[in-house]
Amino acid sequence: KIIEQYKEDLPKKIIDRIEEVTKKDKSSFNIVWIPTIEDNTQTSFPEKYECQIVRFLRDTLKELSEDKLNEIVKLLLSKEHSIFKRIGIHSINVRYDDLKELFWSISQNPLDNYELTHEIYELLKNNSNKFGKEEISKIIKWIEDKKYYIPDDIKGKLDKEKEIIAFRKKEWYSALKTLSDTDIQEKYKKYDEINHTEIKH
Repeated sequence: KIIEQYKEDLPKKIIDRIEEVTKKDKSSFNIVWIPTIEDNTQTSFPEKYECQIVRFLRDTLKELSEDKLNEIVKLLLSKEHSIFKRIGIHSINVRYDDLKELFWSISQNPLDNYELTHEIYELLKNNSNKFGKEEISKIIKWIEDKKYYIPDDIKGKLDKEKEIIAFRKKEWYSALKTLSDTDIQEKYKKYDEINHTEIKH
């Protein structure tokens, strides 16, 4: 009922409240407490204040007009704390046709922020059938240019490094596997040949 009556005014008020909390505690709204923006069994404590207020903002955004939503998601993506970016990317995933320009206008490689991994993966998986050639090329560049984490005990062992990087790249390409695009299929096959490990959530 609150969303129904005050949806136009709510987003900025909720964003301000989240910012108040994050300024006092930078570790708040982390991916341990909020592993996904959508409802998911992975969320161990859905009754926590942080989780409740994120869902409140998420559900409010779903009800906004296209223009208002565009304005708010642009604001979310510009903020430093990853919870804002995660909510913004989730909104683009849900309302891709209305917001796709915001996603493709991201200047830095969004894959380099590990906290955005789940939301970006879901966006790619759910909307890849709407991507054009230019957008597919941009995703390939993001995947190929991403800085992949190599554990200290593996560094210098080139074969092992190659296997880890191949697996991580294969994970991203798995979000696009339903596409018939030749480049995507070849990349997935190439990395699968280097590392056959099955991809699990």
